[in-house]
Formats: sequence, structure tokens, C-alpha cells
Amino acid sequence: KWQVDNGYPPCRLFKNISYGHMGVTNNLRANDIFDGALIYSDDTASLFDMYLEFANGDRRDSIIDLMHIVHDKHTYLSRISTFFQFL
Repeated sequence: KWQVDNGYPPCRLFKNISYGHMGVTNNLRANDIFDGALIYSDDTASLFDMYLEFANGDRRDSIIDLMHIVHDKHTYLSRISTFFQFL
């Protein structure tokens, strides 16, 4: 609840995506970080139904796109690279 109320994206979301799983969240800020590409609802009961619908379709491309976002923008190496570009 605190993470949702304060817009704090949970680290497990990034980890799960990096392992090839779809991001499912009730955290609006986390969904914004991924440009609205996650399965998102502020109603947790709806999240379950939305995920079931997603799981029954062709999901490979959308997961790969999310994995690229994590790889390119949200790893230690990408953060270090951004830091050096800033300097």
C-alpha cells in the first residue's frame, strides 16, 4: 500500500520482467515508467482477469519489449553509463 500511495515502483517488478515475465501492477508510477505497457489496474481483482486474458494470447513480443526497456534503462550498468554521460 505504501508503494502505491507514494508512487514507489517495486524492484521485484524489474526483476520479474528481466526474467521474462509480464509486468503486472497496481502501481500507476510503475506503469508510467514502462510507458503504459504493463498490465495495470488500481483494482487488484481486475488485475487477475487482465492477466488471464493476456496469458491466453500471443505475449512474446510485448514481454521482449519490456525486457529491452529494463536492459537499456534500468540496470546498474545503464545507470553508471548515464552518470558518466552527465559528468
